Amino acid sequence: MTGVVSEENQTIIKTYKMSVPPLKDFFKPILIFMSDGELHTNKELREKVIKYFKFNESDLNEKTKGGTINRVEDRVNWTIQYFRKSKLIETVTRGNYQITSRGEKVFNEDIEKLDEKYLNKFKEIRDWQKHYKDTTQKQTPSPPEEPKPEETKSKEGFVYYIQEELDGNIKIGWSDDPIKRLSQHQTSNSRELRMLVYVKGSQEYEREIHRKFQSSKTTGEWFKPDKRLLVHIEKERSKFFEIVQKLSTDYDDLKNRIENLENKK
Repeated sequence: MTGVVSEENQTIIKTYKMSVPPLKDFFKPILIFMSDGELHTNKELREKVIKYFKFNESDLNEKTKGGTINRVEDRVNWTIQYFRKSKLIETVTRGNYQITSRGEKVFNEDIEKLDEKYLNKFKEIRDWQKHYKDTTQKQTPSPPEEPKPEETKSKEGFVYYIQEELDGNIKIGWSDDPIKRLSQHQTSNSRELRMLVYVKGSQEYEREIHRKFQSSKTTGEWFKPDKRLLVHIEKERSKFFEIVQKLSTDYDDLKNRIENLENKK
């Protein structure tokens, strides 16, 4: 393994005898790329590490164990997650990342020491790892009992739509607390997730949506963000904002009525 970094730390040449290196080997080059202080997207960082490691087509086609994402993309996603959780970088706007003062300090003083063990010196990442471990343990219970059809249909909650990054796949799921569910999904997902919308509905309604977009399904409850699905989500968002607007109008009306009654006293 050899490497050369220019004085500006921007021209980097490195060769590996193995295909895709372990996660820790992605830390150094990505922090170097971000040391310019500019905003960077996931896609930009991915393109830079491809050049840095001189990956060939075979390397880029190498999949993770789950087989749903290529290993290079997964490594970049997890590096971003580790850096965000340890406060070396921050999300400035959705999908745009920038190095922080802590990240600059690590780059200037400890770049050669940078790995998972080094990041554990930061309390924020230790807290995140503990939360991830606790969440994972809670999500591996014994198989649940099969619910009765009438119970499944009648139980009310929310059907939610969560997307990976700005243009990634979309998860269509059901929960009685979709915001909490978003947090749970994020702990086990290397890509940054965002809630597109959630609407009131039963688990039967969720299955109905799954059937409707079966042709777009990738794996589990994840779907490709094709035009049909995006149009459907926009309609769901319209309903959501109509409800919010009505609630706001009803609140203002109630507030005015109370004020009028108080003025008459």
